[in-house]
Amino acid sequence: MAGPNKHFAITHQLPAWKRLLFGLVGKKWDKIAGKSQVDYRFIFVRSDGQQLKKVTELVEKHHITPAIDPHDFDLDHVQDALELVANGKLAGKVVIRLTD
Repeated sequence: MAGPNKHFAITHQLPAWKRLLFGLVGKKWDKIAGKSQVDYRFIFVRSDGQQLKKVTELVEKHHITPAIDPHDFDLDHVQDALELVANGKLAGKVVIRLTD
């Protein structure tokens, strides 16, 4: 699971020691993103209407769409979906269809 990086520490005006620490911890994710020619940004979200509104604006403005794993699950195969999440190599979020 990814976490905060140096960019997060800088934009949140955290102290220099946290910038260094987050920079070291987030270096892996920045490198992976760089190989795909994208930027990695960590967003810490809490149950806050204003913050969720801002996240919505960012998603809409930058046309962000989640990667969806191609496996197809319905309610009868929830256990299979959970096993894939626990043990599989995913290509994105796992979706379980609630209806046909």
